Amino acid sequence: MRDIAARIGITERAAQGIVSDLEDGGYLERIRVGRRNHYRLRPERQFRHPTEAGMPVQALIDMFTQRDDDQRTMRDDHQRTMRSELHQVAGPLSPGAA
Repeated sequence: MRDIAARIGITERAAQGIVSDLEDGGYLERIRVGRRNHYRLRPERQFRHPTEAGMPVQALIDMFTQRDDDQRTMRDDHQRTMRSELHQVAGPLSPGAA
């Protein structure tokens, strides 16, 4: 829980509250493994808000993962372009050159 909170910039207590709400709503399933909790997302669950009612959680996950994939592709394309332009200006580096 501490790692999740730190990664998204909220307190551990806030993260615990969100996880608890998601578990209560049936979106997460808690699995006890020894002294630790593991959580399983239930992507087949549907949103409750009237605007999104009937839409599975998986649709939101797909939107975010597609966005992340698109951003990664754009970043990689930009890096390739910059390396290519540098290569054209500076010429190839010899092996072992830094």
